[in-house]
Amino acid sequence: PLFVAWMRALFSAIVAVVYTFVKYPEELRFTAKEFPSLFIHGIVCVAVMYVGVNFALLRLPIGVAILLFYTTPLWVIVGTRLLRLEVLTRIRVIALVLGVLGVWFAVGGISGATGLDPLGILGALMAGLTNGIYMIAGRYGLGKGRPIRMFTHMFLWGAVALGLVCFFRGDFESFRSAQMSDWMAMLYLAFIPSVFGNILIMKSLQCVPASVVSIVAMSEIAFGMLWAWLFFAEIPSASAFAGGVFLFLAIVIVTMEGERVRRKELSELL
Repeated sequence: PLFVAWMRALFSAIVAVVYTFVKYPEELRFTAKEFPSLFIHGIVCVAVMYVGVNFALLRLPIGVAILLFYTTPLWVIVGTRLLRLEVLTRIRVIALVLGVLGVWFAVGGISGATGLDPLGILGALMAGLTNGIYMIAGRYGLGKGRPIRMFTHMFLWGAVALGLVCFFRGDFESFRSAQMSDWMAMLYLAFIPSVFGNILIMKSLQCVPASVVSIVAMSEIAFGMLWAWLFFAEIPSASAFAGGVFLFLAIVIVTMEGERVRRKELSELL
């Protein structure tokens, strides 16, 4: 899992650095004072998140792993509230409650959680937390006004950190055993969900509050369950399906909030 996470980050970093060098070379420069912040963003938003996701997918059913990963909105809503960055509206509170219920049902409550791998649960939750930090930073922190800078340095230093860990662990031996299908899978992970997916998220964060982006992004849950069923014949349990329904309702509700705001603004203009 660690080697795959490193390859995913490395390929993504190469794409990001080459693009930034061609289009925005000034964004690659940084001072000694800026380096700790850039490096920490890479460790938190790339290294920890990718390793956590990989461990979760290895040790948990795919649907449950994705559901636990998408505790992200809970972390975002709590984080933006504590930092006084966003208002915790009534609709977002309802969406938050539905999200918690969704995760609870996904793991089958107390009895279901005791039957799941603890390290897998921890990995998924850590990935959800760090993904939440990424969204907050993308909206209000390093990504504010300069998303390409955060995007590039995040992958660059995340890849460096993971590469150092792999080196000292001796994971470079995985190069020898990797087959062509392995490389194709890692390239897919780098280009589609990593580069392309993060570009879409960064674009969204320039227009929409981080809490809303994080909740709407939970649509990945339904797709995750669908692909797991189609390709791996992994049929979600009734409890996991119920969790997905609660999370879907959270998405619908928070989307309705945006529609209400647009209608209010339109009525004021008229």
